[in-house]
Amino acid sequence: MLKLMRSILRKIPLWVAFQELRREGLGNAYKRLRIQKKVLDTAPMHLDSEGDVEVHVLTWRKDYINLIWSLKTFYALSEKRFPLVIHDGGLHNRHKHILLKHFPEARIIDKTLADKEVGDFLEEMGLSKSKEYRLTNVASLKLFDYKHYSSAKRIIHIDSDIVFFKKPTEFLDYIDDSLSVFNKDMNYAYSIAPTALEELVGEHVPHLINSGLFIVDVESLNLELTEMCLNQSAELFSNKWVTEQTLHAICATKYGYQFLSKDYLISTHRGLPEDIVCKHYTGFFRPLFYQEGLHEVVDRKVLDFL
Repeated sequence: MLKLMRSILRKIPLWVAFQELRREGLGNAYKRLRIQKKVLDTAPMHLDSEGDVEVHVLTWRKDYINLIWSLKTFYALSEKRFPLVIHDGGLHNRHKHILLKHFPEARIIDKTLADKEVGDFLEEMGLSKSKEYRLTNVASLKLFDYKHYSSAKRIIHIDSDIVFFKKPTEFLDYIDDSLSVFNKDMNYAYSIAPTALEELVGEHVPHLINSGLFIVDVESLNLELTEMCLNQSAELFSNKWVTEQTLHAICATKYGYQFLSKDYLISTHRGLPEDIVCKHYTGFFRPLFYQEGLHEVVDRKVLDFL
């Protein structure tokens, strides 16, 4: 009976919002709302509509405002206007309207349409396991959908919980390279044990690839390779939060990779080193994203239009 009641309550948006607020904490929620929406008053950013490099991002209703912060700090500080493709991971129409208000030239890939088009694409390629897996894990859009919908040579991905504080010169230097370039993670965070991963791939896979910030060649996203791995290892599905990251690491190993320096920080702890370029605030609620990262952006006047 209790299980049935919980199932019913999870379908009520107001109840879900209340539970999220309770878990986040009223104090943290107040601080988040106070600064989070400042970016909604900023001017639109006009970007290119096509090019050899595209920025692809994945977002949903809880993170779309954070994404605006991430993208605007990146574009403003990089002084680039790479075309932007936004993949719908659970957006309502009003969220899409707000995103297009801030990035008028962006292309938003509707989730329902993508499920059909990418599903057909994977089926035609004979990648049935990938098609099945994609429907169970929205993070996998960062692999399958980025590949399908990109018309560029290189793809940049930026998670919505990353804040830029300085021009990402090192990151941009890899734009004309062919290597896959990633943030270096804090700890081993793949869905398969190191020894089993090495046996699966047939060579050593670097342990600390994080797929929150990367530049890759579209060609490096080897869907035949990921299909083979998904078919051969049930362990890959053991942790859905990092299966997509594990597949990115496998592709990068075969294609060639490089890590960004420590100035591209991933951390759950407070602190901004002097030379920091950006910080990735991991976790579901990540209060430091708002209480440290966004405050730093405002205080430093990183975005001159704030």
